[in-house]
Amino acid sequence: MHRSLIATLVPTASGTEPSEALVAGFVVAVRVLKRMIFLIVQDRTGRLQVTIDRTPAGEPPRVVEQCALDLTIGSAVRVRGNIVANAAVKVGGIELLASSLELVSRAEPGLPVDEHSASDLQLDWRFLSLRRPENLLVFEVQTTIERAMRVTSSRSFSAPVVTMSNTSCSAAMPPSAPMIRPRR
Repeated sequence: MHRSLIATLVPTASGTEPSEALVAGFVVAVRVLKRMIFLIVQDRTGRLQVTIDRTPAGEPPRVVEQCALDLTIGSAVRVRGNIVANAAVKVGGIELLASSLELVSRAEPGLPVDEHSASDLQLDWRFLSLRRPENLLVFEVQTTIERAMRVTSSRSFSAPVVTMSNTSCSAAMPPSAPMIRPRR
């Protein structure tokens, strides 16, 4: 199965077989409750809630559950499961009911930068800082403005052409120098 981007996930209509998806991204949040574990996973296109049912008390935890309990914020994961529409989910209105969870790379607990860090520290750790949507939005706006300027300037702007000229005014200048005519 090929990896799906979070923004392209669409739940199937009710009454039909739920569609299965494989999602890869970074863990943004982990909430451990009595009966469920919720993960918020983010890739470059958006965020998704992943739901993992817990085993009853007294039974050993399943592999998926144990892997989820060992996760840290910022860890890279691969999650496979069924996509389900759920209006109660605040992150996009869909959730992934996990059937498997693979830890690709574990992040050290306690990231060196957060939203309250000084701006110079955030610049030093910008690859982590840009995972937050509000920081990424600044660069997306800047890119859009630059792209619009390039498109507009390529249509309406033509560079002046400087040519060589043999007129009476150019007699004092060396023959290889370009002629720049004064304004009248």
